[in-house]
Amino acid sequence: SNSRRGGLSASIRTAVADLASDFQSAIQALNQDDKDIHVGKLLNACERLEDTMRKIGFNQGAKDIGGNIRKIRNLYNIAPPSQRDSMPLLLRYEMEIGVHNIDDGAATGIRRMKDPSAAIGFLWLGRTLNYQYDLFRLMLDENEDPYNAARRAYEQDLKPHHSWAV
Repeated sequence: SNSRRGGLSASIRTAVADLASDFQSAIQALNQDDKDIHVGKLLNACERLEDTMRKIGFNQGAKDIGGNIRKIRNLYNIAPPSQRDSMPLLLRYEMEIGVHNIDDGAATGIRRMKDPSAAIGFLWLGRTLNYQYDLFRLMLDENEDPYNAARRAYEQDLKPHHSWAV
């Protein structure tokens, strides 16, 4: 019966469901504040995604995600516990310790993000996650072939930020 099937599927845990749950947990962990993400849980979810991507042969994407995770984790590991799990607090801490110095040539006081840094790690991690999401959405929801899905997702999510052609 449908009710029995529905009950059974609701109790089955899969690796994909666990991965999705990890990302949901990172977003909801600091609950009422919808502008914050729990950094520790986000890193754990991204590490699980990186491992999953390697298992299915998406080695370059896994390498990109892994490099950005390391940039964030380097700061996360040295930040005071009270500042490490809130993205805004962690990024503020990175500024406070002088990672992003004020550009000497600019009278405006504008800070330039340095690479490697957690700020750059978060920036590119977000772009890469958007690309992966759109790649699979295009293949699964729009029945796009993998080549065209990758091309479309790249043009939308990554190409505007690259200074070189692929």
